[in-house]
Amino acid sequence: MRAWERAGLLRKVAAYPVVYQVTKSTTCLLDHDSGARRRHTLATVQARLLAVNFYLEARRWPAEFILDHEQKVATFTEAGCPSSALPQRGGKPYLWEDFVLWLVDGRIGVAIVDQPHSSTFSQLRHFIRRFGPLFQHMQNKLQLLIATGNQSRARLYGRLFHHPTVWKIFHLELETVVRPYCLRAPMLSVARLQYPTRQREATRQHVRLIESEEPTELLYCDGLIHNN
Repeated sequence: MRAWERAGLLRKVAAYPVVYQVTKSTTCLLDHDSGARRRHTLATVQARLLAVNFYLEARRWPAEFILDHEQKVATFTEAGCPSSALPQRGGKPYLWEDFVLWLVDGRIGVAIVDQPHSSTFSQLRHFIRRFGPLFQHMQNKLQLLIATGNQSRARLYGRLFHHPTVWKIFHLELETVVRPYCLRAPMLSVARLQYPTRQREATRQHVRLIESEEPTELLYCDGLIHNN
């Protein structure tokens, strides 16, 4: 990984966990769109790592992930939901950032990842505004999931199900259609690359210790690589 960094193919964006970002040079070589390879804030990096952790954990469920965008749209339309009821961007269905999966009970699951640095209330309100209209067409065929990194955030979402403002937006019992899911593995906070001077040497020793360990799995998520 360090050799790729020296070659300009990767850029380190966090010291611990050790996170790298694919650079524009790499995407040009692979003939992929380089517009998405912009620098991300630490809050975005944290959310992307949470998304990777959720995907790896949910793969062990008796469920099937639908990753292709066109197949996501087709999954809903074939279940009786018109494409016009799906979340839109630019007048077209937009599900690129959402996890869509077939659950073992036959329902279609839609999962979003909690943004740890954002309000739980605003995220829940936005989620049900985007996918609430689908229940008019799909009734009990849909299950919404919010993946969180800790139990306290999961409890916050559970309490918000009874909030009056949320009830005005969505008139069904949220406990039956929305479920917070707390990851089993605790989510680590992302350390900044620039540290106070008195902490720098201790952090470098910690990072060298981590990097000296043999990696067991390489994770990739929208241009972010995590050496796990």
